[in-house]
Parts: sequence; C-alpha cells; structure tokens
Amino acid sequence: MGDPLGVGELQESKNNGRREISAAIYSLKNIAVLTDTLVEKVLIESNASELSAVGIKLANGTEIHGREIILSAGAIRSPQILMLSGVGPVDELTRANIPVLLDRPQVGKNLSDHGLFFHAWKLKDPSAGWAVASGNPVFNQPQFGWGGPMDFVVSSDIPKDGLKAAISEDEGCTPDPSHPLLNRRTLAEHIFMYAGDANGTIVTFVLVTLLPTSRGSVKLASADINDIPLIDPNFLGTAVDRYVAREALKIQIKFAGSNATVIGRDILDGEVGTPGSDRVLSVDSTDSDIDARLRAGIGTSYHPMGTLAMGSVVDTDLKVKGVENLRVVDTSIFPVPLTGHLQVATYAMAEQAADIICMTRTKPVQ
Repeated sequence: MGDPLGVGELQESKNNGRREISAAIYSLKNIAVLTDTLVEKVLIESNASELSAVGIKLANGTEIHGREIILSAGAIRSPQILMLSGVGPVDELTRANIPVLLDRPQVGKNLSDHGLFFHAWKLKDPSAGWAVASGNPVFNQPQFGWGGPMDFVVSSDIPKDGLKAAISEDEGCTPDPSHPLLNRRTLAEHIFMYAGDANGTIVTFVLVTLLPTSRGSVKLASADINDIPLIDPNFLGTAVDRYVAREALKIQIKFAGSNATVIGRDILDGEVGTPGSDRVLSVDSTDSDIDARLRAGIGTSYHPMGTLAMGSVVDTDLKVKGVENLRVVDTSIFPVPLTGHLQVATYAMAEQAADIICMTRTKPVQ
C-alpha cells in the first residue's frame, strides 16, 4: 500500500496532460442541468406512519417530482436544504419557523474541514528564477499554466510526546498507545508554491491540517434558501488541532528560515509577514507568536464534510433515516475526516451510490 508520509508528486485530475473536470468525462446522457437555480427544499409527504420524499421545489416556485430524490448540494448546502425541508434539529427549525417533520439533531453538526494556512517568504535574488513572474522560461511550460504553480507535496507526522499531552487535555485522560492519533498518521501536508506576488519577489508555503479533531456546524440564517447558512468551521478548536498546526508550521519555518537548509541560507530572506500583525515568522518565533498567526490566518481548504454523517443522519445505503426515497450523495455523509483531498473519495462514493441505487431497482438503469 505504500507509506503516506514523505514527498510525493502533486496529483491532479488530468486528461491528455491537462486538468479536466469530471463533468467533461462522465456522460451527461439523460441529465438536464438547470443553471443559476436554487433548490428551496425537498417535498416530503406524510403517509400514515412514514415520511416520503416525492420531489423538490425550486426557489422560483417550480416543483419537480420523481420516484427518488438524491441530495448532492455539498456539506454546506445539503444540510441547509434538509433543514428547510423540515428535517433537522427541532430547536433550529423552530427558531426559523419551519414546520418540523422529523427531529434529526445531528443535521448540520459534525462539520470538519482541512485547515489551510499561507505564509510568504522574500527571495534574496528574484532574478534567480524561483517564482512564476521571474521570467524563468521553465514556467512557460504548459503544466504551470494548466495547473497550480507547484509540483510536489510533503506529508508529515507530528512529535508524539506533545501530541499525547494535547490528547490528554482534550479527552481528560492519558491516551492508550493504541489511540488512533498515535498511529503513523498523515497529520499535516506541506506545499511549496513558486508564486506569491505579481513581480516574482516572493514564494509561498502552504500548510494543510489533514486530520482535524475539531467539529463545527452549519445552521440556518433564516427560512430563505437565498440566505447563506451560518457556518462555524471551529478551526483550531481543540488542543490537538492547535498542537498539530503549531508543530507543522515549525517544520516549514525551520525549512524556510534556518541557516541549516540551502533554501533558508541561500535563497530566502525572511518571511513577509501579514497585514495587521507585527509577528514575522522566524526560527525565533515563540509558541504564542505562532499560535497568534495561525488563529489570524487559518482558513478553509474548501473540503467541508460530515454534516449529514453516515450513522447519525444517513444509513449505509445513503438513505436519510426516517424519510423514504431520499438519499444524500456528497461529502456531507463522511462521518470522520479523510486525510487527503476529498475528490477521489467523492468519485468513489458516487460510483458506489450508483451501484446501490441500481441494485434496488427491479429494472436495471440503462
């Protein structure tokens, strides 16, 4: 199976050497795509002792009916649509004056996302060609125009002693050696980008926290689908997440700002810093300095997951528990964070969902 830790090529969805989206590869036969369209809610009927999805209602009032509804609006919008349909935490629905059809307390809960933190470093000699805008002809190669200005990633573990202490702080007891986080896990990802500004004078490091233990939420802003839901990612909400991010950032700082490395000694000339902060990252940065920068700068990798988790909201056939003819097929069903990009896992889940749906039909789907 290989080792997830170490240096690896940056993988992208490619066809004939170019990045390509799945919609250009999968057949769209028998599919009607409605652009600039919002789904207001799933139409759910109550028949005796059960609820059944019969269609959807669009924000413009149009109703579309079908024998089965598949919700695939993503980990942010799918829970919003389900709550607007009357399925979710009763207190949340009541607050928005939405009739409660089914109390599902975990709808919108359990949000996780890979944290993303950027920091830029000055080049000692911009003319040496380390950045895209430097004039280096190597960056004229097609792959740098078709993809991101980067070519490898490094995945790393984190020192275990400090991790044990952080787990103890979060869980209230000393972790057993078999604790999942103490296995050989990919806790952080490091990316070097040959870019950062328009004149080629800086390069950028990216830190990705891949196995967050913090959980956030998605709540309704109102009963109107046009109102973006209230998203609380709760980044760095646990001692484990703060420790992992801090130690991972120290690895990058040592690489970029230490005389012990070629890039730190001969190529880079200190961190740029960030507006509104006087804390410039260096090998002399204290833990509190690093924590402050992380709090101010960490953001989303756009990898949200878990808000309609399998087990609490959907079953193993991806059906919403308590509602017939309604499935969810998107990253909201992942019950725990995946330590990697969600794209391949999402493709695999969708393929599996197609197989599950086909097996439930008396007549095979053509």
